[in-house]
Amino acid sequence: MKSGNNTLPKVQSQLSRSYKLLSSLAILFLSLQTFATIHEGGDYDAGESVFNNNCATCHSLDGSVLAAPSLKGVALRWKGKDELINTWIKNPKKAFATGDAYVVGMANKWTPQFGWMQNQAVNDVDINNVLTYVSEYVPPVVLSSVGEKDWYNAKVEEVGEDNPVFWYLILAVIFAIIAVAASGAGRAIGSSIQERETGDGVAPKSYGDRVKGWLWDNKAFASILTFVIVIFFLIPWGYNLGMAINIMEGHMPDQPIAFNHKLHAGKNGINCEYCHNSASKSKHAGLPEPMLCMNCHKGVKKGHNDEMTAEIQKIYDYVGFDPEAGTYIADYDQQPITWNKVHNLPDHVYFNHSQHVNVAGLACQQCHGPVDQDYMLGKVATSEEIMKLAEEDVSIISLEKDVLTMGWCIECHNKAGISVMNTENGYYQEIHDRLIETDLGKRDLKKYLEDNVITVKELGGWECSKCHY
Repeated sequence: MKSGNNTLPKVQSQLSRSYKLLSSLAILFLSLQTFATIHEGGDYDAGESVFNNNCATCHSLDGSVLAAPSLKGVALRWKGKDELINTWIKNPKKAFATGDAYVVGMANKWTPQFGWMQNQAVNDVDINNVLTYVSEYVPPVVLSSVGEKDWYNAKVEEVGEDNPVFWYLILAVIFAIIAVAASGAGRAIGSSIQERETGDGVAPKSYGDRVKGWLWDNKAFASILTFVIVIFFLIPWGYNLGMAINIMEGHMPDQPIAFNHKLHAGKNGINCEYCHNSASKSKHAGLPEPMLCMNCHKGVKKGHNDEMTAEIQKIYDYVGFDPEAGTYIADYDQQPITWNKVHNLPDHVYFNHSQHVNVAGLACQQCHGPVDQDYMLGKVATSEEIMKLAEEDVSIISLEKDVLTMGWCIECHNKAGISVMNTENGYYQEIHDRLIETDLGKRDLKKYLEDNVITVKELGGWECSKCHY
């Protein structure tokens, strides 16, 4: 009985601890469920439509800052403030008036740069749908369609184990050794036969004398063989030498103002199109005029050090601005900034920025490299930099060819996946519609979709007239 009395409290104590543990787990589970269900249950497709119509102009989903903060991770930032975020979207100033610390801090951070967001004519259902879309959004993965016909994708290497010239050289050495050995053997046999028949052997000759004698006796064959050997080595050498002409990778010319891309595009998060404002509107991306710089530098008059302050002064010298008085100099002869062109394509090559920005949706870094990370001035990116970016960002296509070469462009057109729906100009949709009109077109479309992606190449991206006048 005594033993039983001692056992009962131990059992009760164990049950109590188990109950507390289960209670804690239940509370944690409910908390996680509450967090997980914030803005869930909305319509993803409807949210995408509302986002594209109302939000996409200013907000991104990939963390980049356009004309407003990115919406990436917005549900986490507004955790527990469902009603307040709805108020913020419908009437930002009303939400600000609540005095909520997060709202006030966010407004004070962003409104000086971008101004107040306009009241959005949406209801709570629309907001829930948008937040569901934003929370569940996954950047599209660009797949690559690589087949046996993609002959250009074989990277030209220097002479090495994977280069056929290397094996030809090995074979040539082997044949030379065999020829020398056979010649020596033949000479020894001939000498033995002559010595047996006449008693005198063959007078010894050096290999050089024997080769010269053979070449003289076979002048026609030797001339043709020499010509073939020279051409065999000359053509690959000349081809590789020619293909290296005008390779622009790493080119970074001096500029009249030492513009710091890392500071402006990286640290300050200024969108590329603020300075290159025609990239989405025309063939050329455009270069900033000094008055565009003055939008910021009328107030920002000093840099982080004397050198950067001197560069800002150069802007004032172009426009005639007195930083001490904070006014423009009257009757000043303003001058444009003569920027030195960084990217140069041959005259017969056609490239349109707006097509690649609007239709293809390419990030600037796809062609220009990590301008927001490394480049003090404008610079032509390298293929190594593009491939490194692709490892960090799934939206960047990994390209191995030298930047600004034809191989680079067609490699991209072969790897870039496209959508035949919802493109702004409807070009790919039109091609899709034409394909499904005929049995042959349907077969082609089925073939294209075998790897679950349609590439630019498959819909005409390798046609010569696409890139050449």
